[in-house]
Amino acid sequence: DIFMTSIYVALIIYLVILFAVGIYYSKKNATISDFLLAGKSLGVIAATLTISASLFGGGLLTGTAQKAYNSGPMMYVYGIFGSGFGLLLASFLVKKMKDFSNFGTITEYLETRYNSKFLRSASAFLSMVALIALVGSQVGAAVGIMNALGMKNTTIAALFACIVIIALTSMGGLMAVTVTDGFQIILVMVGVVWITVAALGDIGTWFPDTDPAYSGADSLALLRQGVHILQKHGCRIVNIDATVLAPEPKLKPYIEMMRSRLAEASGMELGQVSV
Repeated sequence: DIFMTSIYVALIIYLVILFAVGIYYSKKNATISDFLLAGKSLGVIAATLTISASLFGGGLLTGTAQKAYNSGPMMYVYGIFGSGFGLLLASFLVKKMKDFSNFGTITEYLETRYNSKFLRSASAFLSMVALIALVGSQVGAAVGIMNALGMKNTTIAALFACIVIIALTSMGGLMAVTVTDGFQIILVMVGVVWITVAALGDIGTWFPDTDPAYSGADSLALLRQGVHILQKHGCRIVNIDATVLAPEPKLKPYIEMMRSRLAEASGMELGQVSV
C-alpha cells in the first residue's frame, strides 16, 4: 500500500545519502589521520553530536523502553551509574593521559605508555566486543522498528543497511561518520519532540463519559472510531496486545471470540491480536 511504499522509498533514499557521504569524504581523506581522526579538526559540537548518536541510538530508544518496563526504577540506576558514570570517569582519565592527542587509537597509546603488546591486543579485543555489541543493538532495533511498521523481509533490509553503513565507515572514515551521526541525532531529537506534540490523548479525550452520546455505547464501535482517528492522523495499528486483569469470570472460553471481534473491529488479521 501507499504507507509501506513510502517507508521503503524513505529508507532507500536515506541509505543512498549515507553511501554518497562515504564516497564524498573518501576523496577528502589524504592521510591516515584524516581517516581515523577527521584530521583532528572536529569541534566540540560535532564531537558531542557523534558521541551522542552512538549512545542515543536505536538500541537505546527501543531497548531501554523495554528494560525500563521490566525493571522499573532500577532503570535510573543503570542509566546514571552505567552510561553517565562511565562517561564521567572517561573524561577524567583522558585528562590524565599524557600526550594522548599524539596517537591515532587508544590501543597505540596503551602499547606505548606501558610498553606492552599484550595490553594493546587486549584493548583491541575489548573494543571489538563493545563495537559488535553496539552494532548488534542498532541492527536489532532497526529490525524491531521495521517489524513494527509492518515491513516484510526485514532480514534482507537490515543486511543491506549494514553493508551500506560499513561502506560509509570504510570509505569516509570518522568525518563521514560524524556528519551522518550529527544528522541522525538531530533527526531523533526532532522525532521525539514531534511524537510528544502529536500525542492524541487517552480515550476520555475523544469519548468523555460526561457526554450522554456515549452512555451505553458499543465498545467495538468506539474502537472502530478510534482506528479511524488514528488513520486520519497518519498512523496505523500494527498489533494489539491486550491484558485483562479481573478475578472473574474466567476468560479462557471467551478469548478466541474476543480476539476475533477485536481483529474485525480494528481491520486486522487474527494473528495480529493477542488477549
